[in-house]
Amino acid sequence: MLIKDAMIRDVSAIFEDEKIETFIRISALHLRHVLPVVDEKMRIIGIISEDDVINETIPSYFGLLQSASFIPDTNQMKRKLSEIKDEPIGKFINRNVITIEEEDTILHAADLLLRHKFMNLFVVDKDSRLTGIINRSRILLGVLQEVLEEKAAEEK
Repeated sequence: MLIKDAMIRDVSAIFEDEKIETFIRISALHLRHVLPVVDEKMRIIGIISEDDVINETIPSYFGLLQSASFIPDTNQMKRKLSEIKDEPIGKFINRNVITIEEEDTILHAADLLLRHKFMNLFVVDKDSRLTGIINRSRILLGVLQEVLEEKAAEEK
């Protein structure tokens, strides 16, 4: 089965000049932890994730602590988010993006997801334009669909 047969075509994206606040709102509204960042031709130029924003809002030493109770000022995250909420997301995006093409197999997608410990991959066409998203459950659903179709064919 090919990616184009299993992918989700309705995918949210964001432009690099949009604000962090906009990313947070889109992410929450569409229940997406990661959004592709696209140019005017819908080509992926990077990704931004909730992790990227959270990492910008907590003190750098936070990861070294065993518990948040050791942070003397719990308002630090709120203050930092207030400072960056109007910043363009282009300052925070990851430009090293692994994508997959519509004509690739779902087996190839499964391999990439497992190898890189991703939950989903963004799908592009031959011109590198964003066309969809493939995730683990869509891969499993695609394989299950093939299994059921083969079983039905055998029973005829």
